[in-house]
Amino acid sequence: MATASEEDDGSRLSAGVGTVADWAYRLLVYGVLLFTVAPLVVVVLLSFRPNPYGNSVFSAGWPSATWYANLPDLLASLGFASSLIASLKIAVVTTILSLLIGGLAAYAIVRKEFSYSSLLETVLISPLVYPWLLMSLAILMTASYLSGAFDVRISMSFWTLLAGHVLFTFPYPIRTIGAGLQNYDDELDEAARNLGATRLDTVWNVTLPLLRPGIISGAAFVFILSFNQYIISLFLSGTSIQTVPLLMFNLIKAQSPPQIAVLGTMLMAGMVALTIVVEYVAGMSRYI
Repeated sequence: MATASEEDDGSRLSAGVGTVADWAYRLLVYGVLLFTVAPLVVVVLLSFRPNPYGNSVFSAGWPSATWYANLPDLLASLGFASSLIASLKIAVVTTILSLLIGGLAAYAIVRKEFSYSSLLETVLISPLVYPWLLMSLAILMTASYLSGAFDVRISMSFWTLLAGHVLFTFPYPIRTIGAGLQNYDDELDEAARNLGATRLDTVWNVTLPLLRPGIISGAAFVFILSFNQYIISLFLSGTSIQTVPLLMFNLIKAQSPPQIAVLGTMLMAGMVALTIVVEYVAGMSRYI
């Protein structure tokens, strides 16, 4: 039988182990956050460096807004506008197509009862785990095979790039819209129909508004991923189109680090602003 002294020692030992485990967990969390955020912070700090080259982020005259003041001239000389238009164009079209494909797939998986629905969902969301390099090579080899088999020339262009972007983004709306459909109350549709609404009116005025958070979140995921995609764009864009990530990579050796950091900071600010807006409107974090 344990004495009171032994019980006190055991309690102190348990409390000590709990404290150590708590601090270890906190250090792990903060370490992961630091590892994730630190490179982005360095990019922002580097954009304020007055000297174009150097071994230190902080140098004499830091911080300086020189590179931001020269940003319009820099963008004009780099042809940034055409790359931005190309990225926005591919991202917008990808978002529309991915929402359409993903939304219909989510509706079929969640709302329709049929055999192998789980298998279908697994197959449709499998691009989430495929390496982007593998997907790019698969589309590239498929285009090459079709060109030889049907004697049709399929060159890398906007359409091949669009196919690649849609292929790796449409699973996201399946998850976000599907999450909304899981908790959808069919009685709302029945009530609207009983009050005289047509099927189209019911979908437009009842179903879509209730699914709006999942739709907006899925659109945000797709747009951000498509706009920032580099690997698939590298393989499937050809020479006729250059997106912003491709332009940024090509500029690494031609421009000074602060100039690249300024462009990266501006793009980062745009993506963060979009994420904050979507989080406020639709609660995007619930679908991550």
